[in-house]
Amino acid sequence: MTREEALEAIHHPGGLPEDPERRQALEAWLKSDAELRRAYEEQSALFAVLDDWDDPSPSPDFDARLQQAVEAQSAKPFWNRWFEPLWSPQWAAALLAVVIAAAGFLASMPTSPIDDPATKTAIVLPSNEAGYTDADYVDEWDRALDDLDMLTEFDALAPEAVEGKS
Repeated sequence: MTREEALEAIHHPGGLPEDPERRQALEAWLKSDAELRRAYEEQSALFAVLDDWDDPSPSPDFDARLQQAVEAQSAKPFWNRWFEPLWSPQWAAALLAVVIAAAGFLASMPTSPIDDPATKTAIVLPSNEAGYTDADYVDEWDRALDDLDMLTEFDALAPEAVEGKS
């Protein structure tokens, strides 16, 4: 018997092995190895305490109460069983933390680039300096759109159209 086998035999709850050969080998190990002997004494003391321990038996109506709880739980609709754990104080606190974080994040964001103080002074409309009116803006846009329409009329001069005429 090796030392590992002797250590395994010590931790077995049945005590010393019934096989006389293994018992003698274990006793030889216990006489020669102080650490193994100490482990055997501690394990024997533990098993003695466990043997003397009186485990409390469940109450007489335990099975009936358990069955009643299982039936009450299975009588609930499935969605209630799934979402019932969400209505706990931990989930409420987590949701509150997320809402506060989102509100803080959204409050720190500018609503538009124009409202941003860093860009507010940088936006200067040249038309205001030149004394343009709203009608002048409309005229400028109208001319820009007319120019764009004129550029789209050059499709007639595409290479396919020119080749067809020659």
